[in-house]
Amino acid sequence: MGARWRSTEMAGNAILKASAASEAIKKIYQGQIVSPVTFKTKFQPHLVRTLDQIYAFYTGTAPEPRKGIRSGHIPGSKCVPFPQMLDSSSHTLLPTEDAEEMI
Repeated sequence: MGARWRSTEMAGNAILKASAASEAIKKIYQGQIVSPVTFKTKFQPHLVRTLDQIYAFYTGTAPEPRKGIRSGHIPGSKCVPFPQMLDSSSHTLLPTEDAEEMI
């Protein structure tokens, strides 16, 4: 298990790492001893984001990264958290009239 974890350098190694971790977890739950594994990191600066970039992404002001798609939000849309669309006592959707009043 450990050698397989360390020897993979290709982009698709995430599946191997996940299966190795899954095997280790199963062994731990079965009371077996699992050898420690060294995890090597590789800094990837192109994946680092600043707080300002993250804020812009969530507020809809960041440029759209996908070609052909407009930036921003859907005009006229409103965000209503799903729990607010439920009747608190029956946990069913609100009647149409009540939901329409919210939006």
